Amino acid sequence: MKDINNSFSKSTVSISYLGKTDDEITGRLIQLADSYLQNMEGLNYLSKRVPFLIAESFQNVIRHGSQPNNQLNRSHETDLFQIYILHDRVILCAANQIRNKNIEALDARIDNLNTLDKEELKELWKHTITKDDFSDKGGAGLGLIEMARKSRMPIIKNFVKLNEKTSLFFLGIEILKKDTPNESTFDLSQTEKLYSNFVKDGVILQYNGHFSEETNAPLIEIIQNNLIRQGAMSTHATENLSVISWLMKNSSKHGMIINELTEGIFSIRKIQDELFIYCGNFIGYESHREFKQQLERLKSMSLEALEQEQNLQRKEIELSENGDADLGFLGIAISTKNTFEFSFKKMTNNLYFYSIEIKLKDIR
Repeated sequence: MKDINNSFSKSTVSISYLGKTDDEITGRLIQLADSYLQNMEGLNYLSKRVPFLIAESFQNVIRHGSQPNNQLNRSHETDLFQIYILHDRVILCAANQIRNKNIEALDARIDNLNTLDKEELKELWKHTITKDDFSDKGGAGLGLIEMARKSRMPIIKNFVKLNEKTSLFFLGIEILKKDTPNESTFDLSQTEKLYSNFVKDGVILQYNGHFSEETNAPLIEIIQNNLIRQGAMSTHATENLSVISWLMKNSSKHGMIINELTEGIFSIRKIQDELFIYCGNFIGYESHREFKQQLERLKSMSLEALEQEQNLQRKEIELSENGDADLGFLGIAISTKNTFEFSFKKMTNNLYFYSIEIKLKDIR
C-alpha cells in the first residue's frame, strides 16, 4: 500500500469511488463533503454550490456514459468519481466510457462554454431552458452549462482512447474559496494516472481524511448500499460490515488528533473474488506500544486458541448493544482466520503511522 501512504498529504480530504453510480452514492458523498465544508473556515461559503455540482457531475457520467458490451475493454467497465477538498478550493473529478462518435461534439461544446463569461453563460442557460434545446442524452448540454455557471471556472476535460469504438472521458471542475485568484491548480493527468492505478490494483473505494462519527457513517453506507447490493460482499455481509465499522471506530477513538483532526486512510481493493480492507491512521507512542503488543500476541496464536480466548471473554464481558463495539483485535483475528497484516511506521519520537490490512472471507 505504498501508493496510498504517499498520497496522504496531497489534499486535506479526498475520496475516490470506482464503481456504478446512482442517487444513493451521490447522497452519501454529498453528506461526507458537507460535513467538512460546514466546519472549514472559508469553505462553508461553498456548501450550497458543491452539493449541486456533485449531483450534476454524477448526472453527467450517466448522460454521457456508454453502456459496456462484449466488445468493450472490461477493465474499464466502472465509473470514477473523486472529491478533493483543499484549503482554498474543492475539486470534483469524474471518468466514464464514451462512444468515440460522440467525442467531437462534446469536446467542442465544452471548449465553447470555457470561452463564455458569467453573463454569456446565463444567457445561454436561459436560451436552452426557454427553447427546450436539450441534447439527445437527456439534458447533457444544460448540465454542462450549469457546471460552468456554478463552478465559475473552466471545465477541464480529456479523452483517452480505449479502442475503435470507445474512449474514457475525464472531467474536472474547481470551485474556489472566496477571494481566491481565478487560477487553475489542478492537473487532470494525475486523475488519469490514479484511475489506471485503481483499475490495476483493484481499488473500489479510497478515503483520505478525518475519522469521526460524521464521516464514518456515510462511508459505511456507501459500502453497504453499493458494494453489497452489487454482490461484492454477498455472504457474511453483517460480519464484514462489523469488521469495517470497528476499524473506523478504532481509528476515530485512538487516532492522534493533529490540527483538530483525526486523520487516516481507508481503502477497499477487490482482487479476483476477495476484498482487502486497508485502514491506517496516526497514533501516539503509548498507543503504538499497546497495539503492537496486542497484535504480535494475536498473530502468534492458533485459530483454536483465539476462539477459546474469545469464549472466555464473552463469559466475563457483556457485549454492547450495537453488537460490534467489543469486536476488537481478537474479533478481527478470528474473522480473518488470523491472516491480517499490520505495520507501524515511525514518523517522530511520539508519532507513528499505524496500518492494518485484512481480507474479507467467502466473497462471491
